[in-house]
Amino acid sequence: MVSNQSWLTANVASGSDNNAVTITAEVNPLSIARTAIVTVSANGTTSITVTVTQAAGAAVLSVSPVNLSIASAQGSTSSFNVSSNTSWTATCNQTWLLLNSSSGSGNGTVTLTSEENPTTKERTAVVTVSAPGVASQTVTVTQITGNAILTVSSTALDILAAEGSTATFDVISNVSWSVVSDQTWLMVNASTGSGNGTVTLTSEENPTTKERTAVVTVSAPGVSSQTITVTQAAGEATLSVSPSTMDVAALNGSTESFNVTSNVNWTAVSNQSWLTVNPASGTGNGTVNVTTTANSLATARTATVTVSGSGVSSQTVTVTQAAGAATLTVSPSTIDIAATSGDTTIMITSNTSWTVASDQSWLSVAPVSGSGNGTVILTATKNSTANERNAIVTVSAEGATSQTITVTQPTTVGISENELSGISIYPNPFSDGFNINAGNDIITLTIFDIRGRKILVRKATGTEFIPAGCLENGLYMIELTDSKATKRKKICKY
Repeated sequence: MVSNQSWLTANVASGSDNNAVTITAEVNPLSIARTAIVTVSANGTTSITVTVTQAAGAAVLSVSPVNLSIASAQGSTSSFNVSSNTSWTATCNQTWLLLNSSSGSGNGTVTLTSEENPTTKERTAVVTVSAPGVASQTVTVTQITGNAILTVSSTALDILAAEGSTATFDVISNVSWSVVSDQTWLMVNASTGSGNGTVTLTSEENPTTKERTAVVTVSAPGVSSQTITVTQAAGEATLSVSPSTMDVAALNGSTESFNVTSNVNWTAVSNQSWLTVNPASGTGNGTVNVTTTANSLATARTATVTVSGSGVSSQTVTVTQAAGAATLTVSPSTIDIAATSGDTTIMITSNTSWTVASDQSWLSVAPVSGSGNGTVILTATKNSTANERNAIVTVSAEGATSQTITVTQPTTVGISENELSGISIYPNPFSDGFNINAGNDIITLTIFDIRGRKILVRKATGTEFIPAGCLENGLYMIELTDSKATKRKKICKY
């Protein structure tokens, strides 16, 4: 008698005649029924088989070990064993931990493969092994901490020159980090963060005509800091002045100032010599002082200061200086004019308009008005009266004290030019001077220019030399007078 399965044995292997046979089965480790065939053989007869079916055993399921540790690196592995007598499945509650097999039957080994731990903290996953009719088993897998990481998506950025221009970069990290800009003109939207994130940079306007740079530093504990160099484009050239109009006093040395706002080199130029600027050039923002000489005019005057820079429109400042005080003087203030008809001149020095008037009809003036410095001709008619006569010429100007000239004209009555025919003058023309022969008389010698102005008066007797160093070249009228008569004669210096 023979069993074809080792788990089923008979109490006897052979016998004779009739007999009872006891068979014994080992425990069924399977969760399904199993069969064995017992064959009884005898000589001379056909063998007999007995099929023995053993009921299914209880389902069993266990895992070992129930706790595993796995490294933080990408592709790290670990494994556990499944002991079972049935079909089973295995699942993991974390996507970062992969199983080489999700099902099996009976005993087996499951290999686990991890992704890199991107954090600086341990993390766990639970693998559950399940089978019908038996309690599920779990394996807890702990992945050790990953290395701190910190990178940025770009190490160089460009940003526009305009106010409020922005640029962004990404932070890739598994730790908390901080962000700092080394320039106040570049601001960060968040000074701290954790894990991955995006940082936005916002700039102020670039006030210069040159590019400028800022360095943004991202830092985290346990890892090298990362830097981003941000280059802002050059701003447009700018130039403005304030104020654009100014008033200054009339006095010498009067000053005012205006401001220049710019981001380029500039120059300042006045179009009038009476207004000076300091400084005459500069860079960037600055203050320009203007200084005046005294305004000699009785009216306000203006100057324009032009501020110019490269690549930008010139700016102008209009400077108005107050009117100076009105001035008025005349020369001479007294005049002796020939008794016969003639003319003379007066000089007017003024910074305003003026008028001239004579209080006597025998003395006329021309012109009767003018402006600024000028010359006025006084013309007298012959004095045919028996007395010396006087006229007052008045020069007037608004805002100034009037000036007067007293004009005296002697009489011509009773005077005969021929009564002094014995007096001689020589040479005539002359250069250095001339001689006068007055005989035994004492005479008065008076020289007038061609406009009637008295140039020289002196006494002479006998024969005298009259030096002419005080006379300019030209024609003159000489008047010779004694106690009885007057003689006039033209003389010429060359």
